[in-house]
Amino acid sequence: MALALGLLAGSAPALTFPAPVVSARIVPRPAIRELIQDLTEELNRKELDTAQRTALIQQLANEFTLAGSKDRVTIVKALERCLSTKVTGKADLELADLTARALAAMAPESVPVLTRAAENRSLMKDGKLARTLVLALGKTRDKGVLRSLTGLLDHAQPELVATAGEALGEFELAPLETRKKLFEEVLKTLSSAKNSRDAALQTAAQTNGMVDASFERRYELLEPALLTTLARLSHQEARGPELWQSWWNKNKRGNWDEKPKLAKA
Repeated sequence: MALALGLLAGSAPALTFPAPVVSARIVPRPAIRELIQDLTEELNRKELDTAQRTALIQQLANEFTLAGSKDRVTIVKALERCLSTKVTGKADLELADLTARALAAMAPESVPVLTRAAENRSLMKDGKLARTLVLALGKTRDKGVLRSLTGLLDHAQPELVATAGEALGEFELAPLETRKKLFEEVLKTLSSAKNSRDAALQTAAQTNGMVDASFERRYELLEPALLTTLARLSHQEARGPELWQSWWNKNKRGNWDEKPKLAKA
């Protein structure tokens, strides 16, 4: 079975794992312990070997697909350390990014680990790593991450809001009631950003003043990501917050999956 961990848009290049050999034999715990020991020794070095650490994470990811529940927990616990490994006093962001993408395919065991990482201010300071972590939460497609993702919709940084909205699109195959709740949250976020942008433009026009560029920038960042997620969650097509709001008002209590697709405006 091939693992594809590079599905996170905008993150580091994809990791390609060789298909493990399927066997009736259960992967022995000693083999996993040996890999974890090798990884631990590697992380304890002052200077990390990029090729070696990548190979070890790949091997553990392959073992995860064949392991029993206890060994899966052990693997995830070992990988969690990679998220906080430091080199010369600073976090190894490359290693953390690599690990986050691997953990995205290890739900449900990895959900608590990724959630803690997304709440770690030190890790979330780096824009690239923050995006990877948030998208990894979405890739788990586990309901346990929904609180964290919807909570980010109110974040002051529009980049994180857009990424959280994008991650919520991964729940396009969730039960209808879950999709409806997520749809409403995403639509509120998008409409609020647009209303703030429009109010700023109106105020500037009335006072002959300068437009607050932050409102315009926030809406421009949110619009493409959130519009795409609205379409994924509803299995419908529309363009613009107003059209989606109109559709929501008419269909929020209906069975979306039985509705014909909207004509694009």
